[in-house]
Parts: sequence; C-alpha cells; structure tokens
Amino acid sequence: MRVAIIGAGIAGLACALELEKLGITPDIYEQRYKAGDLAPFSAAMLDINLAPVDNQLKHLEKHYKLKLQPLNKIKKVVIHSPNNKILISGRLGVFVKMGQDSDSVQQQWISKLQTRVKFKQHVDYFKIRNKYDRIVLADGSLNIPIQLNIYEPTFKGWVRGAYLTGNFEPHKAEFWLDREFAREGFGCLTPFNNKSASLVLQVSGITRQELHDYWNTFINKIGFKTVSTGYFETEFQTGRLKKHVVDNTVIVGQAGGFVEAIWSQGIYSSAVSGIEAARCIVQKEDYEKRIKHLVKTNERIYNLRQRLNGLDNNGLDLLLKMFKIPGVKQLAAAGSCSGIKLISRLITGISGKEDRENVF
Repeated sequence: MRVAIIGAGIAGLACALELEKLGITPDIYEQRYKAGDLAPFSAAMLDINLAPVDNQLKHLEKHYKLKLQPLNKIKKVVIHSPNNKILISGRLGVFVKMGQDSDSVQQQWISKLQTRVKFKQHVDYFKIRNKYDRIVLADGSLNIPIQLNIYEPTFKGWVRGAYLTGNFEPHKAEFWLDREFAREGFGCLTPFNNKSASLVLQVSGITRQELHDYWNTFINKIGFKTVSTGYFETEFQTGRLKKHVVDNTVIVGQAGGFVEAIWSQGIYSSAVSGIEAARCIVQKEDYEKRIKHLVKTNERIYNLRQRLNGLDNNGLDLLLKMFKIPGVKQLAAAGSCSGIKLISRLITGISGKEDRENVF
C-alpha cells in the first residue's frame, strides 16, 4: 500500500510512527527544511476543564505507545480578568516545547522515525492524490479543506510572542482574558525553565497592522518588567470540518480541526487524529467513528467559546469571582465535560444578570 503524508508536524509525525509500527513505510513530504515551528515556544498541555482526557501525556503513552518528554509539570495555573484573578493548584498538566530545538515535541518524535522525511518538498495535493492509495493531509493548512468545501471557521486572528529572560516559576502558567487587548483571544505566559519563558498574545479579528497596538496595551496593562530577547508573529485560525475523509484522503491535525478553540490546545488531539488515521488506513476501519470523541470534545469547547465571547470585561470579572465560591473552582477545573458544563452554566447566569441590568 502506498501512503503519503503531507506535513511533518505533530499529526503527521504521529501518523508516520504508527504506520511504521503497522508495517507501512510512508512518503512524508514537508515544505520546511526541518520539522517543527520556526519559532520555539513553551506550550501548556492542560489537564483541566477543557482536556479531552484526564492526563494527556499518560494517555498518549498508555493507549498509543507514544512517549513525550515534557519540560516541566504544571502545578499552578493563574487566570486573570481585568480586575480579578484565580489560582488553581494541583496536578494540572505539563509544559512541552514546540519548534525545531532538539527537545521539542517534533524533534523528539522525528528522532524515533525510521522513514526519511522529504524536506523542502512543497507538493500539490491535487496532482499527487491519484498516485497514492491513501493520503494523510497533515500540513496544518486550511486551503485544501476550504477548496473541498468542508471547512467552517471558528476563530481567526493574529498571534504575537516574545522570548523573555528573568526569574520565573517553572511550574506555573498564567493566562489573561481581557477584551481591551485580546478581544476574543487571550494572553499567556509559559516558562521554558526558571530563567526563560514565552509570552504570547492571541487576538481575534484584527489585521497584522493592528497587532502592534494590541501588544503594547497587553504589555502595559499586565506590567511586565522582564527583558525580551526576540519576537515572532503569525496568523492563526481554527475551524471544524463537515467530514475528515474525502475519497482516498484523511485530514488530520490542525487542517482537520483538531486544535481547540480555547487556549489553542491541540497537541494531544492532533497526535491522536494522526495515529487513528494510520490505524484506520491499515485496518480499514471507519475514521469518523474512531475520532468521534475528539470531535465531540471540540464541539463542546466551541460552544463554550461562543458563550464566553458574549461576556464583556465586567462579565469576565464576575465569572472569575464566581470561581472563588467554595467547591466551584474544583468542579470547573475538572478534566471532563462536567467542568465545561459548569462553566457554561456560570456564563449563562452572568449573561442573564447582565441582560436584566441592561433592561433597567
């Protein structure tokens, strides 16, 4: 069986590793000269309220035999609204490095791969799709799903990040929700270690020219006093697909809509989408059925995002204030859909309160 994988990112590499285990040597095409994002950053794989499973790292290893060495465990998460904040403590997930450094997720997995990746190879999907029995589309691009008329956008904006040096808590992640500088996005601080961190701002519905002003507002408002050693910018969007299999093609990773619409988590879902693609190709199983749990989780998160978008800054402050009610924070932070349901109910209550206040 001839199988091509377009893209050597999280989903593509996970798919390739699984195909090798199943006796298939795929052709892997990657348009970059090396696997991984051009700009390295620390990503938080959070196991609270929005996670598809309780322990993503352990689940990948136990159920998919896919190992990943994290940078650090996450023991604290601080969420800020304009005038409030909450602290969540416990076993909350891990930090992992994304990019092209040797300890990045992508380089960890490519080091386990026996198949040679064809780097600097930009392939035309429509020209090669009939040359293979199956194609796995894993390049992160949304162009093909859009052309196939199976794509629906859920978020679109710009991301700006900075590399910071200073003193950081290597086990703590911080997030900011503020309509003034993030609109329907967020800001986050995720450390590499105790001396360096990545600071990222994701802003919805703006142009690249507007990003600079939002970034300055972000920095000034959170009052950071650390030193930046570099910046990166990229356009970012998420979406969902009407279907993930078209003729002989399986669409995985970000191209398949497996990056979540809040906090942009997608490492676990993207990896699993790639592994399940490999298994379904070899075992001739129904891919849509195998990834149904991932699609359902993303749908719940998308609906939560829509509810959250209805809150202004006063509503965000009130939401975090409600988290301080005894027992609420623990339930809302649970790594299951029950946490999503509780947060949705809190937002509904806040929205109703705001509507009543607007009437009077």
